[in-house]
Amino acid sequence: PGKKLVDAIHKAGLKVIMDVVYNHTAEDANERNLDARFSFNGLAPRYYYRTCGNIPVSENGYNTCAWKGLDEPRCGKCYSNGSGCGNEFRSESPMGRKFILDSLTYWATEYKIDGFRFDLMGLMDVETMTLAAKRLQEIDENIILYGEPWTAGPTPILALAKGMQRERGFGVFNNSFRDALRGSPFGVEENFLMDGGRLGAVKRGIMGSIDDFASGPTEAINYIECHDNRTLYDHFMDYRKQRTDEIVFTDSDLVRMQKLGGVVIAVSQGIAFFQLGQEMCRTKDGVENSYESPDSVNMIDWTWKVDKKDVVDYYRGLLKLRQEHAEIFMIREAKTIRERLTFYEELGLPVPERCIAFRIMGEQLNVAVIEAKDENDERLKWTAVVVLLNPTPVAATFVLPDAESDVMWVPIVDDKVAGTEPIAGPCISSVSVPGRSAIVLRRCSRSESRSASVDLRLAVVSDAFVAPVDVPVGEYSVGLSVLKTGIRDITLYQRPLV
Repeated sequence: PGKKLVDAIHKAGLKVIMDVVYNHTAEDANERNLDARFSFNGLAPRYYYRTCGNIPVSENGYNTCAWKGLDEPRCGKCYSNGSGCGNEFRSESPMGRKFILDSLTYWATEYKIDGFRFDLMGLMDVETMTLAAKRLQEIDENIILYGEPWTAGPTPILALAKGMQRERGFGVFNNSFRDALRGSPFGVEENFLMDGGRLGAVKRGIMGSIDDFASGPTEAINYIECHDNRTLYDHFMDYRKQRTDEIVFTDSDLVRMQKLGGVVIAVSQGIAFFQLGQEMCRTKDGVENSYESPDSVNMIDWTWKVDKKDVVDYYRGLLKLRQEHAEIFMIREAKTIRERLTFYEELGLPVPERCIAFRIMGEQLNVAVIEAKDENDERLKWTAVVVLLNPTPVAATFVLPDAESDVMWVPIVDDKVAGTEPIAGPCISSVSVPGRSAIVLRRCSRSESRSASVDLRLAVVSDAFVAPVDVPVGEYSVGLSVLKTGIRDITLYQRPLV
């Protein structure tokens, strides 16, 4: 049945990632009670777990035996408990390592599992994880291997943390990006989605953490909610209750932030991780740790899909955008990211306070030659994308790149709609982004630019003395000049002298 299930999922166009939890067997010092030998202790008591007998002194020098001094013989009964479940699997032991490698190989070859997520991967020794990645990639180079780079308590080994996975073939959950975006699950702190804070950390996450802990973007699993702790929507609700400042967050604001958070993950380099229900603003009624909660808390209530249809459609559009344009949003090499992704500050463009803006170059074409020959016009559409993120409660105006060259941009994501198709007419020079939202624009093709220029000229004809303010003097605004007023800038048509 299990193999048929995996095969059916594959036929539906999906992949299967198995959650492997070697550290949650719950056996501990009570293993001397034969009735408690229900897992690894049934094979070889105390061998598969870290104890004061097999690891007398931890990596940081503390005594692992609760009953003996550093210089005394160990009792051999004290179990390390970095898992919080009473023990730690001794992955570095010869037979422990063999068990891990053999079980992963079996699931990959017999069941065709597409990837493995290691719970509490911080308790796995680095050599075992490196060998596991090598073994699995020999079976299938597309198998994904990643896990949680933390522990649930003190461990005697050198815990596998972010950065230790560099160039070893596996990835880690990017909890630093998560916390920068929404705040820590363990206390209220400034964050990007609610405050427009932590800009530097968010930018590092957008870059795939290649300037932080990763040698390449595929080592970073980007997310803002998973099964642990509160759902994103509940997290916002909890923060709203705990905050002591005067900022007001309405229910509508929470939904807008839910969308904005999805945009950031979708447009960031690295591996995007979305939890089931995130697209519906899933709630667990505020339960922080639901591992022992009933189905009424942990189940998916499919009525949310109807109630939050606009958010569901929005996330669907974000996934479509990311999947159809992997050359822009899923770049695999750090060098290419640095070449193609540029923040506004590096472009010499202004950024509204507490906001983020950047440009990503797509397929590298000789744009000038294509425009001159008017060939392959459609290929120009995805040569560049601009992402504008505004977490503040008020609208912010962003300038657009290359306005001096009359480059036009068409929006494909705003605060209401997301996808790959244009949702409004082309923009040039600047665009206003509503509060707590994002706008993503792609470069216009030549034909789109020509059509827009005709519309602009028609606007001038229909009102002979006023034209749209964001039209610079150039190809699309011959004869126009800008008049500065006390209210706003308008563009006046200058009649030719006769």
